[in-house]
Amino acid sequence: MKREASPRLIVRPARPEDAGRIAAVNAEGVPGVTPMLAAEAAQIMREATWFVVAELDGRVCGYLMAYAPGTDYQGEEYLWFKERSADFFYVDQIAVSESARGMGVGRALYDEAARTARSRGLSALVCEINIDPPNQPSMDFHHRLGFSEIDRLKVRLYARCVALMRRPLSRA
Repeated sequence: MKREASPRLIVRPARPEDAGRIAAVNAEGVPGVTPMLAAEAAQIMREATWFVVAELDGRVCGYLMAYAPGTDYQGEEYLWFKERSADFFYVDQIAVSESARGMGVGRALYDEAARTARSRGLSALVCEINIDPPNQPSMDFHHRLGFSEIDRLKVRLYARCVALMRRPLSRA
């Protein structure tokens, strides 16, 4: 699964040697994403259903990690979705380096997530976006991609409040 979104941008499975760069991209996204060290990224690569990176000119500039229903993942937001449905692909984190924002990286990551979800017979992508602390750029981006808010949740981790978002997927 190595897809080219443009001649310079590819989305591919994350590899252990990407962990340091993933952590650096993550650090640029905090507080919009939960902090993640390189060792944590390497561990998540082994546990997540799906973990991909985007490379721009050969350099990791973004990542997306997701969990399918039935996964033994204990994240509060994932569990909220799991209690209500078995037909979703949960995007736990997406982040794009500051230097690559506005270049289609996030959209390319989500396009690949949608293809993967459809191939698994799932009809929706779901995620959460911080409301407190606010992450308006992420909210705007997700709205442009067709996500809508379905509920809110006060999360114990870092005492955040999040908007729970859903994007239906066409079967085509």
